[in-house]
Order: sequence, then C-alpha cells, then structure tokens
Amino acid sequence: MKERSVNKRLFLTRLAREHPFLSAILALFVLLASLYSVVTPVYEAPDEIGHFTYIKYIADHRALPVFEPVGEDPWIPEGRQLPLYYLLGALPLSLVDTSDADQLLHFNPHAIVGTFGGVGNRNWVVHTREEAFPYHSTVLAIHLVRFLSILMGAATVLIAYSIALEIFPSRKGLASGAALLVAFNPQFLFISGAVNNDNLAALLSSAALLALLATLRKGATTPRLICLGIILGLAALTKLNALGLLPLGLLALLIMSTRQRSPTLLVRGMAILLLLVLLIAGWWYVRNWALYRDPMSLYIHQEAGARRENPFTLPSVIGQAKAIKKSYWATFGWFNIQADPILYHFFDCLTFLGGLGLILAAIRVLRGRPFLPLAKLSLLLTWIVIMALELLGWMWQASAYQGRLLFPATSAISFFLFFGLSQFTPRRYTTLLAGLLGGLMLLIAIITPFRYIAPAYAKPPLISADEIASIPHRLDVTFGGQMRLLGYAIDQPSVKPGNKVAVTLYWQSVAKMDKDYTIFVHLLDELETVVAQVNTFPGLGSFPTRDWERGESIAERYILRLPGTVLSPNSAQFEVGLFDPFTSDRLPAYGPDGHFMGDNVRFYHIEIEEGPVGQGPIGVFVNFENTLSIAAYQLERWVVSPGTTIHLTLHWQALTDVDEDYLVSIRLLGSDGAPRAQVEGQLTASPASLWTQGQAVPATYDLPLSLDTPPDIYEIEVRLQRAATGETLTILDAEGQPQDDRAFISRLRIEAP
Repeated sequence: MKERSVNKRLFLTRLAREHPFLSAILALFVLLASLYSVVTPVYEAPDEIGHFTYIKYIADHRALPVFEPVGEDPWIPEGRQLPLYYLLGALPLSLVDTSDADQLLHFNPHAIVGTFGGVGNRNWVVHTREEAFPYHSTVLAIHLVRFLSILMGAATVLIAYSIALEIFPSRKGLASGAALLVAFNPQFLFISGAVNNDNLAALLSSAALLALLATLRKGATTPRLICLGIILGLAALTKLNALGLLPLGLLALLIMSTRQRSPTLLVRGMAILLLLVLLIAGWWYVRNWALYRDPMSLYIHQEAGARRENPFTLPSVIGQAKAIKKSYWATFGWFNIQADPILYHFFDCLTFLGGLGLILAAIRVLRGRPFLPLAKLSLLLTWIVIMALELLGWMWQASAYQGRLLFPATSAISFFLFFGLSQFTPRRYTTLLAGLLGGLMLLIAIITPFRYIAPAYAKPPLISADEIASIPHRLDVTFGGQMRLLGYAIDQPSVKPGNKVAVTLYWQSVAKMDKDYTIFVHLLDELETVVAQVNTFPGLGSFPTRDWERGESIAERYILRLPGTVLSPNSAQFEVGLFDPFTSDRLPAYGPDGHFMGDNVRFYHIEIEEGPVGQGPIGVFVNFENTLSIAAYQLERWVVSPGTTIHLTLHWQALTDVDEDYLVSIRLLGSDGAPRAQVEGQLTASPASLWTQGQAVPATYDLPLSLDTPPDIYEIEVRLQRAATGETLTILDAEGQPQDDRAFISRLRIEAP
C-alpha cells in the first residue's frame, strides 16, 4: 500500500513537471466545475431530476427500473438510458440517507423550462433553505454524484490533451490548446458539475478515440484490441450514441489491415471487439427486447412524451442547429438561461477562424506541405461526422437541440478547432496562443456562473423599514392572515397594445407559511376581461412563500405584455391576489381596517392607448378541419362610429391541397349576442378548390353599420361552410381536437356619434 502511494505521488510529480500547462488546466477545471456545481441549485441542470432519481432507484431497490406506460415515475424517460453511469452513481448513495428525497421535490408550476432563452420562473423545482451548505441527506447525495461527474470531466480533459499528443507527439502547446477548449467551455463545466450521463459518455468516447489512435500507431496487437474492446463495451453500456464507435473501430481496423495487407487482421480485430462489446453490454439490449420488444428502448422516450412537436423540415433543422451551436458553449438551467449576445459572437468568431484555419491546413496538404498524419485526423473527423449524423437522426424523432449531445466528440472538436486557430501563427508561438486563448476562456468560465447562473436563482433582497416607509402608494391589504400587500409603484400611466407595462408590488410576510402560494397579477379592461397577466411564485420562483420568515419584506417588479389584439382605446386596472396553485383556492383579502374585500385587491387605472391598427396583420391561427386556416387578420380601426363601414382583412392559408369551394359568414355581435352587421358569400375571388398546400390568400370583407347601431363592445365572428352541402366546418384546437364551429377573431368598440 505504501509503495502504491509513493508511485502515485511520483506520477503526479512527473505529470506536473513534464506537462505543467496540463496540470494547471486540470486543477482549474476541477475548481471551476465544483463552482458551477455549487452555484446551480439541485435539479436545475437538464434532466438532472430524471438522472438522479434513476440512480436512487437502483440504490434503493438494487435493481434496474422497468418502464410502465401508466405512472408518474420521475426517472421517465431517463429510465430508458443505458445503466453504467447510474450504476456508478449509485455507489456514493449507499453512504447517504436519501429518505427525504420526496420532501425535497416540489415542482414549480410556473416554471418556463425547455424554452431557449425563456424568461419568467427559471427554476423547475422550488428551492428552500434546506438546500444550503452544509449539505445533508438527498442534497448531499446529489452533490456527491455531481463530484463524480466532475472527475469524469477532468478525465475527459486529460484524454483530450493526450489525443492531441498522440497525433502530434512533440507539440505540447497544441495539446494544451485542445485541452483548454474542453476544460474552459462554460457548457462543459456546467454539465460536468451536474448529474448527467453525458459526462461518462464523453469520457469513454474520448478514451475510445485515444485507444484507436494508439492502436493505429503501435499496431493492433491482441492486448490492445482487448483494451479497446473493453472501452467500446463500457461505452455501449453508457449511451446509445456511443454505438457509433463500432463503425469507427471498423474504419481503424480497415486502415491498418490495408496498410499491412492483412485481411485476417480486420476479421480478427472485429471479432475481438464485437465479442467484448456483446459480453459487456449485450445483456442490456437482450433485456430490453425481452421487456419491451425494443432492444434500444427508444419507444419509452416517445411514450413519455418526448416526440417532435413540429414537422421535421429544413427551416426547423436550421433553427435547431442555431440552438445547438449556442448551447454547445453557453446555455444553462433547463435550456432557459442564455449568456450575453457578445459571448455567442465570440464563440462564433472562434469557430469561424478555426474552420478557416483548417481550410488553410488542407490547402497546404494538397500542396505537399507540411506532412500531416492523415489517417489519425480522418478518424477524428469521421467521429465528429458520426456524432452529427446521430444528432440529426435524434432531431428527426424528438426536439433534440442541445449542444451537450455533441460532447462525446468534444475532444475531437476541440482539437480541430485549436489546430485550425494555430495555422495563423508560426509553430513556435503555439504555446503562446494557447496561453492567450486559455486566459480568455478562463476569464469567461469564471465570470459565467456569477453573471448568468447565480442571478437566475437568486432570492430578491429584503427591503428595510425605510424603504417600506417610502412606498409610493400604500394599500396594506392582508391575504388570509399570511401575506400583506403593502403597496405598489407604477412606471407609466398608459400603454399601447403589444407593449409592456410594469408594476412593482411590495410584499410582507404576516405569518410563517406551510404552502407555496402563487401571486397573480391581472390587468382587467372595462369589461373585466383579463388582457394581460402574470402568475408566479415570489422572486420569480426563487423565494417560495413557505421559505419566508415572519416580517420579511420584498419589492418585486412584474412585467405584463398586452397582446396586439387588445381592444383600444380602453382603460384597465390591476387585480392582485394569492392562490394555492394545486387547489386554485384564493386567499381572502382584507383591507387596512379589517373589512372583507373578496379574493383580490384592485387598484390604479391605466390607459390603453389606441393600438397600431393598420400597421400590419395580427397573427392568429384558426384551424378549420386541417383544411383551411386563418393565419392573420387586419382592421383599419378598433373604434368606429355608427353609419361607417368596417373593413376586415382575413389572411387565409391552405393546410392541404383543397378540392372544393367554401362560403364564409362574418358577423358583428353585440354584448347581447345580436348581429349588427354581417357578410356572407364566396370565400375569396379565387376559388378555394384551386389552392395548393401552403398557399396564402388575403381577402377583405366590408361590414356596413347602420346609423342606429348602439354603442357597445362588439365581437367579430367567422364561420366557414362547404359550398356544395352548406355544412359548417369545425374548428380544431392545437391538439387537433374539435371545438366550436365559429371563431371569434377580434373585438372592437362602436362609440356614440
């Protein structure tokens, strides 16, 4: 044991002496990834709840979970994932009591997650003081598994360095540059500090690449093939995208057998690799076949709802590719926390210059200088292509636009990126380039958790007694004897349709609460229609009411966006209250003198100015039996007088090739439901039976008003009928379910002359 400890110290000493840049990168990586892990609240990394609950299931039951279509197990759909990462993660859980896991897990019903750059409540789970350091119970267990992931990330950085040296043995500066692009990538640090099987997939994929490159250089001896087969088998037990390593191994064996003119090498090598992969990972695929008749268990993901919501088209692929590009470098939380645009521009420039440098290197190769190890480079490039194709295939099945899905190829991507950048400097300056780029990447990596991640989950600051005394408008309304609305502040006296209005509310805890109440802020127009609203936990989700101590007070700003279709000019007032999000029961409101006010308080009249009518069509989507739709509409004015004519433009669109004609009926209905103007007839001047899928056709309809039309708020009703039979078409909702047979497009006001 003593000799082993001495050898370990000697290895670390030699590593620090011979590769000082690498040693510094590894040390900084572990520190930074630990920082990201601490700053990110539990369960706020992508799919972490599913990954951790899968691990906990194994630790608790000493067995793998079996998917059931009926149920709400939080490990679904991660339960379909290959088990190696989860088996490893279950080891530290045996040291910790995780019986409080259910008490820790409180979902935020107002969270906006899975939306690129979403705003609002960022936290998917409600967090309280129970998660604070020193960690204990389930929180401690999560951080232990996170640290295991950090070690996997550090090993990936080490292997990325080794891969570069395997290709160019004498260029430590090039190897350092490749390693730092892995280590100081903010997204890689973020995922490394999370419970996520992408960490083991990146490690084993990088290890397989290194083993393949070493085999190319040293020869395909049986011990090397066995080592490579073990790595491939472990990778095949970690994540499905690692199966792409098998054709990569075939390519490497093909190159070697061609060089040596030995077909038996190819056969022997593939036999060894396939045998070891089957021995190590084959049982998992056999199990899936026995349980689900699906060896890769892909349908579990689909059964759990992870299907594509939009058609797989070229524009959608381009849009997702942009999201993948951003999230490869810096998108945090549940894909809802973005960095500043300048950071993405920096990474775009870095990628562009790296790609341009690779083109210069290719030109030099074509000119015969300098010599490059093309077989090894081809192997790395092929792996990147395989990963890109696998990601494209996954995008075809589900909305999979997260850059971390490319992390199994991050060692190869980072090598090519820095190799391309190094083409712009003489070789003797490669180490200097690595140092400069590393310093810049390190600065970005240090700033990121404090500028983007921590603020997204930070609790609002408590306000002082002096700040309470200076509240502009006092209300002192108490809700259910638990929360008090001290007052409010308004930034603006009016707002236009399509714009935002902000209100600051001052809250104070009256008693210690055992529930997480939702604050609702409504803007009601003259008809008491909610024209804008916000439902949120306090602190935009970061300060749930059961975490408040008695007497604590905050000021919180709420931003409400009015739709462009809101009736204007108009007047609206704010309506505020609290309710239980799980029962929808509102807390009763009592005024300063204790009198009952109902279940809300209303205050301040804000003017809604006349909107941007006539500036362009307003987008809507009314689906008539998947045949025709109204894609947008346009009005000249929201306010008209009796005796005038309303000009309404509807933008029709064919959802399929149309083979019959239609009639349209448009009516103007008052508050009593009686029609005051209407038009019926052919849909457009162009027969609908000639329209093809996707064709858009605008049509303008005139609704004349009589002089005795009473002042009122009117709604515009649209119906569609088949010309041949007179049958009225049904309107379908977003899920394709039938709804009403009439659409209410908009409202307008008729004023007294």
